[in-house]
Amino acid sequence: MSLQGHQPSQAAVQAVYDTLKALRDGTAPADLKNIASKELMAKVTRSADYAGWTRDYLGGAGKG
Repeated sequence: MSLQGHQPSQAAVQAVYDTLKALRDGTAPADLKNIASKELMAKVTRSADYAGWTRDYLGGAGKG
């Protein structure tokens, strides 16, 4: 991101603004455009890693 200037951040701000405005204007959440897929969200949030950390933490609780 640092090599691209501020454009990626500006694009993200515009996307959040457009989405919140659409919701405020009455667009149903299911009708929103340009929403990240579940697969993309899982990738960028590292949900598999988080699930593993949670399992390790909860599975390791009380042992020792």
